Amino acid sequence: MPKLKDLRIGALAAESDEELFAYFVVTPDAETIVRERIGLVLGRKGSGKTALFRQGEELLQQFGLGHVSVIRLNMDDHAWGAFKDFKELGLSTEHAATVSWQLALLLQLAVALSGSQQHGWSAAARDDVKVLREFIRDNFGEIRPSLAKSSKMIGQISALKVGAFGTALEAQWRNENTARELVPGLVDTISQHLKGPLHESAWLFMLDQLDESWDGTADKKQLLVGLVKAVKRINDDFGWRGDPIQGARAVAFLRTDIYEALSFDDKDKLRDTVKEISWSFEELSKMLESRLRLPASSIFESKATTHKGRIAKGSLSHLVNRTFMRPRDLLQFFQAIRSDHPSEERITKRMVEKTEPRYSRDKVDDLRQEYRRGAPWIDAALDALKQGSNKFESRAAVEERLATRIDSDSLKEWRISVDDLIDWLTEISVLGAAPRQVRRQKIRFRCEGDNVSIEGDSTVWVHPALFLGLSLTEPRPRRG
Repeated sequence: MPKLKDLRIGALAAESDEELFAYFVVTPDAETIVRERIGLVLGRKGSGKTALFRQGEELLQQFGLGHVSVIRLNMDDHAWGAFKDFKELGLSTEHAATVSWQLALLLQLAVALSGSQQHGWSAAARDDVKVLREFIRDNFGEIRPSLAKSSKMIGQISALKVGAFGTALEAQWRNENTARELVPGLVDTISQHLKGPLHESAWLFMLDQLDESWDGTADKKQLLVGLVKAVKRINDDFGWRGDPIQGARAVAFLRTDIYEALSFDDKDKLRDTVKEISWSFEELSKMLESRLRLPASSIFESKATTHKGRIAKGSLSHLVNRTFMRPRDLLQFFQAIRSDHPSEERITKRMVEKTEPRYSRDKVDDLRQEYRRGAPWIDAALDALKQGSNKFESRAAVEERLATRIDSDSLKEWRISVDDLIDWLTEISVLGAAPRQVRRQKIRFRCEGDNVSIEGDSTVWVHPALFLGLSLTEPRPRRG
């Protein structure tokens, strides 16, 4: 057996892991995202969104779609100037965000087509690409302008040169019409010249790191609403069709909590195009094994899932139970154990007991960092639970704990009630629930894929990943 220090499992963050391609695990969720009409992929930090983003070509190849070309875009590359310029020209905030993203995506698609190989294409499709290439060169001086550069120019829409599209559109531009009048004409014209080439090629937009500049402000929310709507428009207008696949699809990767903070009309119509990443114990185990390049069970003292009614501490099951069912959590726990015990060959109960307090404190800190910008009450909520029990006999008991330990003026400032706060903590899996009347309780947490709600007949539990980090106590069972 190799020593723990000799086992390499890669980086915690997919964006900085150069070996990701060697041990990426294809889950059923990955197949659904590639094969189905998914436009929005949701997941918490560390759930694997960026890994999927980086593996686009490999996934397409694996599912027989190797002819599809990938266009990768990052949120920070979209110039805020475009969004602000549209607002100043009289468009509503949400409309401005949608239009700026839609035009930016259409233009990047035109850029990709202009630089692509066009072997076997019809003369009509090549003519359409020629027109698009001329429009790009007239306005940007190059065939492959960046998203940031093209977004900035699109924001100054009245200054665009549109002679490549013909005299009719050029005349409309010269009449100094408003942005409200010019935008539909440009969107329609670019779209018309994309249809032919997209009957003879296939493309996949992949948009990631949409939370990098997230701060929960109204403008950032509207910009993301605009992106979500623009993605839907791209998929409605150009979505994949035929066999072999032709057309263009867009898939955006977004944190679950950020999407839930967005409010807009027709959000319900997106449900069949939204996929939330989830992991099972078996999938997390396979993920770890692919990195270790050996059976995960071989490096744990115990293969048993339980010991005297509890999960055996020296087992993979215990580590997974202390995660929010995310790859990054499991890798973080494993790396912490390896750091503390580099010369050991097997992970034992004693080793886990030594490392878990530090890991649990890290999980509490990670939660604070994850939600602080969009949910400023996270610190107060976690501090209210600190040094208390890990179990509450009812929802009312949780309400009492939070109400007595969180300043009411702060709740008013945050525009959140104690009742709302309990639901939110349940949604992010800090709290879970189990039916009180069942003797052997199965505690359910949202991160495990369950739709959890805390009702009047529920016992409420704090997630075990936070037990030591919050210095919680475990109530003793009552004696007969």
